[in-house]
Amino acid sequence: MLGRLQGNSEVKVACCLSGQPRNYKTGIPNLLNFFEGVDVDYYAHTWIDSDKYGVVRYSANQKDMSEWSIDSECEAKIIETLKPKKHIFESQIDFSPIRNYSENYQTNMKPENFLSMTYSRKKSFSLIEDSEYDLVVIGRFDISYQSKAKNFINNCSDDILYALHVDGKEWNSTHINDPFLLATPSVIRHAVELYDHFDKYYLEGTPFCPHRLLMRHMKEFKNIGFDSVCHGNWGYIRK
Repeated sequence: MLGRLQGNSEVKVACCLSGQPRNYKTGIPNLLNFFEGVDVDYYAHTWIDSDKYGVVRYSANQKDMSEWSIDSECEAKIIETLKPKKHIFESQIDFSPIRNYSENYQTNMKPENFLSMTYSRKKSFSLIEDSEYDLVVIGRFDISYQSKAKNFINNCSDDILYALHVDGKEWNSTHINDPFLLATPSVIRHAVELYDHFDKYYLEGTPFCPHRLLMRHMKEFKNIGFDSVCHGNWGYIRK
């Protein structure tokens, strides 16, 4: 344990949620349980369109066509249960891609959904004051954790970006599994800046895949290493 984390027996954490509030009624209680015993503040940026309450939608991953919808209680329930220090709820921005990414396309996520996701992450992170926190989590509303953050959060190093574990040595050498990212504020700041640079990496030959683009982006920072958490103890919340 090095740098700003050295000697800290209990770290202060900011959890920045972003993206669609998919399955938030199950996801938020699970998240609160995951962070039980941790000194954590919550922040959120999400898309809420009042004219789409009750409209059935599907996940961004074209292989996973699970249904979901937002109800009229969504905004109030997120504030009531999560109690975020700061939040931004805004109507969905149209991120229809300005470029055709089909030539080197290795993902089931549509480009406009990738842009929406990375923009939302950056907005959520922008809500925090770096100096307040030892660690920052970038998370989602629809992840289920079967472990406890307190089991590993005090053992983090300040030059490592932690992500959710995926089996497969080859996959982990070229991808970062991005539904959950954990690091010091300075490392997370680099990670969320993918939104500003991904097009450059695509044009130089990185396949259009969120996990590969993030790995390519983080390799710009030679002093940052990678590790994983929640080995076998996480999953997506789907109906």
